[in-house]
Amino acid sequence: MAHAMQCCFKPSSNAPCALPDWSDYRAGLRQSGLMSCAFDLEENEPGIRCVAAPIRDAGGKVVAAVSLASATIYMSEIRMHELAPSVVATTQAVSRELGCVVS
Repeated sequence: MAHAMQCCFKPSSNAPCALPDWSDYRAGLRQSGLMSCAFDLEENEPGIRCVAAPIRDAGGKVVAAVSLASATIYMSEIRMHELAPSVVATTQAVSRELGCVVS
């Protein structure tokens, strides 16, 4: 299963740590699962941002993930976009070792 480089990006206009409606949250998780990476813009923890990407097994199922997190002062939205390809490359390398066909 090949996966193109796409990142789910939530606009920073969302209030940090605001809890979404449960159905919106589940829909967001499903969408993130289809992407190559996801960004956390302080939704989980005030002052912390994260770039994450899935690790897939031979069947393409997500079995783990890598997350790169830092304090907001060091992790601007621009920096997150700069780091995303490295995070994705890392998870794709691990996924290949698990038998997943990645692009």
